[in-house]
Amino acid sequence: MKGKRIGVPEYQMTAAVWIRGMLADEYGVQPREVQWFSGGVMQPGREEKLPLSLPSHTSLTPMKDRSLNDMLLTGDLDGYIGARVPGAYDDGKIVRLFPDYETLEMDYYRRTKIFPIMHVLAIKEAVLDNNPGSP
Repeated sequence: MKGKRIGVPEYQMTAAVWIRGMLADEYGVQPREVQWFSGGVMQPGREEKLPLSLPSHTSLTPMKDRSLNDMLLTGDLDGYIGARVPGAYDDGKIVRLFPDYETLEMDYYRRTKIFPIMHVLAIKEAVLDNNPGSP
């Protein structure tokens, strides 16, 4: 993955943050060693929800006129990280980096006891106490 071009819908989205950390910790691929591209998966124009202040050694190119899926199909991206599957995968034109991902995920959990969360909900204990069983 070092030196490769990887697309993400948004650089700071939770899935991409976790996966960048895993690539660094598990495989020695630092974020600065990848060329990052952000944008819409199937439709061009998606932008970061929050302003970014990245280190100067981190390369991130926003794609406003092309979708990440199109870039995968034309070979302008070497990979994609995201929570949603791009159409190129559904069409069988790209494959997973780790075909046996479920085994790798279980091994990662066994070794680290970390289950990567995607979203967190916090609630005051008093609210919970006053509303037990509420959805």
